[in-house]
Amino acid sequence: MACVLFAAVLAGGCQDYNIPITPTGGGGSGGGSSGLFIQLDPAGTVLVDVGKTRHVTATLTNDPNHMGVTWILTGPGSLSNISTTSVTYTAPTALDVPATITATSIADTTQVATETMYSVPLPTIPMVTLATGTVGAAYSSAISGVNGSPPYNWSVSSGSLPPGLSLSVASFTSVVLQGTPTAAGTFNFTIQLADASSSVASQPESVVVNAGMSPGMISKLATLGGGGVNNLQLQGSYAFRFGGFGPHGMTVSAGSFTADGNGKISGGMMDQIGAANARTGLAFSGTYAVGANHLGEMTLNLPNGQTGIYALAVSSSGNARFIEFDDDQSVTATSKGTHGSGEMKRQDAKSLGTLNAAGNYVFELTGVDSQGARVALAGEFSATDSGALSQGTADANDNGRVTAQVGFAGNHIVAATGAGNATLNVPGFGVVHLNLYGVSADEEFGVGTDGSGQMVLTGSVLRQKGGPFTNASLAGNLDFQTTGFANGGSLMTFGMISADGRGTATVSAAQMTGDGAAAVDATHSMSVSAAGRVALGSQQDSQIIYLVDVNEGFVLGPDAEVTTGWIQPHATGAITAASFNGMLEGASVVPDSPGVTESVISLNFDGNGNVTGVGASSGPQGSSMLPAQQGTYGMGAGDIFLSVTWGLQNPQPMLIVSPSKLIVVPSGASFAPIVMEK
Repeated sequence: MACVLFAAVLAGGCQDYNIPITPTGGGGSGGGSSGLFIQLDPAGTVLVDVGKTRHVTATLTNDPNHMGVTWILTGPGSLSNISTTSVTYTAPTALDVPATITATSIADTTQVATETMYSVPLPTIPMVTLATGTVGAAYSSAISGVNGSPPYNWSVSSGSLPPGLSLSVASFTSVVLQGTPTAAGTFNFTIQLADASSSVASQPESVVVNAGMSPGMISKLATLGGGGVNNLQLQGSYAFRFGGFGPHGMTVSAGSFTADGNGKISGGMMDQIGAANARTGLAFSGTYAVGANHLGEMTLNLPNGQTGIYALAVSSSGNARFIEFDDDQSVTATSKGTHGSGEMKRQDAKSLGTLNAAGNYVFELTGVDSQGARVALAGEFSATDSGALSQGTADANDNGRVTAQVGFAGNHIVAATGAGNATLNVPGFGVVHLNLYGVSADEEFGVGTDGSGQMVLTGSVLRQKGGPFTNASLAGNLDFQTTGFANGGSLMTFGMISADGRGTATVSAAQMTGDGAAAVDATHSMSVSAAGRVALGSQQDSQIIYLVDVNEGFVLGPDAEVTTGWIQPHATGAITAASFNGMLEGASVVPDSPGVTESVISLNFDGNGNVTGVGASSGPQGSSMLPAQQGTYGMGAGDIFLSVTWGLQNPQPMLIVSPSKLIVVPSGASFAPIVMEK
């Protein structure tokens, strides 16, 4: 029983030796006929670190001639510095049986006091992960010592505690770091304890303090999260990617995490790359809440003390699109923090677990070059199970400087866990190193890790299906959407390609710039290679498409705006306004420039021409909630755009992919397109 009670103090010494709660004899003697009494100090159970010393003193009452005591040691250890009133006991250098010190009165030898000395291991401070704090929120986290000879004297031997926190003794063997943090950051310090045997133990510690939220931000997040009534929508392991702009230019990230379906995020790992720095392998945790309208909020706590806050739009599949939503509290009211958007997809563990890496792949990466100008790279390659690349072909556009249809080498490796990497050595463009996060055996999110002073890139790698390809691989009606940026403005195109399967395609589209919208209607010849590279238009000005499958693929333009995007099959069968019934939610595509505003929205169609909408946005002017709106919608026979009118505003077109997927055409070039799905 004694070993159970003392487990916190004697982690290694109880198995062989019984240490009582109080010592035999109590450290004092009875008065006897002479009335003389001996009291030893320390009293009670005496613990001594192996190889260390404890000083024992004797106080006598009714000893008129101050004759004192004699000392005798029985058992292991030794006595030194012996006087008639004190002695120093040195414990053995290894754990041993208890020793007994006997003090006998010289004046009255019938008066005896004993003290039992128990040798114990040297003290240590076990490594612990201290809780993450938040500026302005109450904080408490405990640190404990084990073994040694309590009581302990705790101190900070180097570094400094987070401002607002201090140490407070909590128990015989522990101390609590508590208070209210007043500054964000990562604070490193060394905690030290000294015990009664003058032994010293120390342990490096670290506390991350995240920035606090303004009352306005707390209100916004509560509105977005809707009390978490739909948290089960976000459950499982996820891979994600993100791209945005901040004070130092473009920043991109990709990673993975686990959502528990109850509002907690764990096991997060990400790579965060910007023009100023490249940080990989960042562990993170977080929280989230999803409301009844399928919008939500997510807070991620990073190890450097930063807190990322995001507004979510979660589809019925459990996948989500999101925007960064912390701009109004990350830098103060000047609103010059990071804003951007991304997507997350639930990982298919079964697919990844049976991963066969060999096969054909296509990819598209977008971002900025070392000078901050827009850049994009698209291509296809074949890979072996060992990761070696062959038959790689790529096209690149760096601020209007085109590298067309060049062969390249490299490697592509993805593990069954979903983690992977790739190297693409593209002549005339450069070497790109990617970290990959698998969604399934057929899809990976990628982020360039070259970082500081190099290109900043993010994108996707998809397994190619449907090959070998011919002109017949592009046939029927195809929706397409592209975005680009140059000369201080965005260029966006939305429309349809009607391909005849014999090498001719007709484009019907609307193109938007800062100067307004204009129709783009043209007929082009096209050629499709067996590997899936499509040249649409004249040799010098052709749009390049890399097919992922029949009628589906990445788009890369040769223009100065470096347009990129996607083509996909338009839904077959009759589509009318009544086809839109129920809720669609989504968020903006990755922005092409720092001046673009991103949004998350949820639209609820009633099938009878009425629609309601809610959402949030973030951009150069900060983040804000979008007011709930009621509107109407409709479309004409054969239309490829759904027209939605909010109040007295102009109608807003939405490119129809299917009744369960829309691409919202923004009201101006300073807003990013929004992809919405059920």
